[in-house]
Amino acid sequence: MNGLNNFIENLGNEITCVYGAAGTGKTTFAIMMAVEKAVNGSRVYYIDAEGGCNIDRVKQIAGKQVDKILEKIFFVRAKDFDDQCDKINNIGEIGKKFGL
Repeated sequence: MNGLNNFIENLGNEITCVYGAAGTGKTTFAIMMAVEKAVNGSRVYYIDAEGGCNIDRVKQIAGKQVDKILEKIFFVRAKDFDDQCDKINNIGEIGKKFGL
């Protein structure tokens, strides 16, 4: 657990990919990290590559601070691998518009 805590504490301004078997909590983990970063004042560019992220889950995790948090998280859904690559390649342009 110390390794995971260290990883979470040291997340910075980078792209982080979370992968693993179905049903292991990847989406929940990614939403939790996005919410945590937003609570601490960071802006987050969240690419949903599997269609698993939904606003109700974000609201559940964010709690009472949901409106403030949603102002800091930019959600996009990738249709396929090529679309995901395009979204990653265009992160600089999105960053300028969103203030990342």
